[in-house]
Amino acid sequence: MKNITLMVLILISIVNFGCSSGGTSNPVAVVTGPVILSVSPATGGAGTVVTIQGSRFGLVQGNSIVSYAGVTVTPTSWSDNQITLVIPEGMASSGSFVVIVNNVYSTSNSNTTFTVSGPNISYLSPSTGVIGSDVTIYGQYFGLQQGSVTFNGTMATIKSWSTSSIVCTVPDVQIFQSGNVSVLVRPSVTLTSNSADFYLILPAITSLTPDTDNIGARVFIYGQGFGKTQGSVKMGSVDAQIISWSESAIEIRVPQVAAEGLYNLTVLIGNRSVYKAFTVAGPKATSYSPSPVGKDDALNIYGNHFGASSDQVTRTIYIKDSGYVTNFTYSDTNLLLTWPVSNSWTGTKDVEVTISIGGLQQTFTVTAE
Repeated sequence: MKNITLMVLILISIVNFGCSSGGTSNPVAVVTGPVILSVSPATGGAGTVVTIQGSRFGLVQGNSIVSYAGVTVTPTSWSDNQITLVIPEGMASSGSFVVIVNNVYSTSNSNTTFTVSGPNISYLSPSTGVIGSDVTIYGQYFGLQQGSVTFNGTMATIKSWSTSSIVCTVPDVQIFQSGNVSVLVRPSVTLTSNSADFYLILPAITSLTPDTDNIGARVFIYGQGFGKTQGSVKMGSVDAQIISWSESAIEIRVPQVAAEGLYNLTVLIGNRSVYKAFTVAGPKATSYSPSPVGKDDALNIYGNHFGASSDQVTRTIYIKDSGYVTNFTYSDTNLLLTWPVSNSWTGTKDVEVTISIGGLQQTFTVTAE
């Protein structure tokens, strides 16, 4: 009996010794924090989606946070091994991401640094145009909020803005001849993109067809840089009616000026004006037949600038001592009427005839019998 009791005591001692000796059957747990393994991409600007890969972030975010260069960033998704976020405006140019879970800071390997890139212009479409035309700027990192675009320092009107494309309207850049201007994107006061060249076509008149005509006549103005948005045209100081407008051609009618002669035909586009000389012509009768002319004869008056059939102009013929002629036919070079003056004198007589086209007049004499 004593031997059995002794053996039991020995076995109990062995079991107790084994449990307290630090054996490997029950190891002590070691608490560790979150680990960042990679950050992708390693560079980007405001609006860039960044993915942080790692471990022990926690199944849900809870009170955990992620920061960059000491600034807390709001994540868009969170799981135990992956966090995604969008780079906000105004971040430091370089730094590292840190994940904090239960007040324990993450550890990182050497490939987890991130560089914030400034805005970058890739190309413009189109890369040439006129004042008032629309241009799309393509690139990266323009930012989430609308900033500004300048052409040689002149602000452009923004139509749409995203992190990778901007649509704007070419402003009236103060240069004196067509050529390249520098385009810059500024998402903020502190960020400026690289520059891109835009070839600005300035307005210029190359020719007028015709360059001489009567009031009411249609005139074509050919050139470049007139823009898609209609401006205005003046003959001297008088506004001309615009029939059509395109970037390279404008059609107008000669307005009712006070006198015939040489005028500056001026095209106004925004704050710019270009001009070319134009001659407003009055009627010019050069000959007539028959001579002498008798009552009820068909009188043809030949000349120029009587007004074509498409011209919007008032024409009158006045015969002294007889009055206005009510019925006549016309073309730009011919007037045809029935001579209304009866022969109440002996031999022939000179009779004054006045032609008025758009208010500009010519008086000449016809020999009647």
